[in-house]
Amino acid sequence: MISEAPGPLNFTMFLQLFGERFSGSDPEDAILNAFKLFDPENSGAVDCKQLKELVQCIGDRFNSKEVEQLFASAPVTKGKFDYKAYTHTLTHGEEELETN
Repeated sequence: MISEAPGPLNFTMFLQLFGERFSGSDPEDAILNAFKLFDPENSGAVDCKQLKELVQCIGDRFNSKEVEQLFASAPVTKGKFDYKAYTHTLTHGEEELETN
């Protein structure tokens, strides 16, 4: 998969390639699988500091305002970004999450 990248691999390119590889599958699964690469314990969460570093230093870098926006609505508990809940909200909306 990495050899298929048209240039240097960044997080955005990774998500795109990952999505293409699993075309026809649930986009929620593609997003979850991308996050799982940064979650070796498969806990469903990644360290907030690590995630901030990743989005600010790799690929299409987030500026400080974009990082604030990401974490403003993010489910964070004890310094961990709950990517499973975040991905569910991205793909299904907040109303459905609240009713479950």
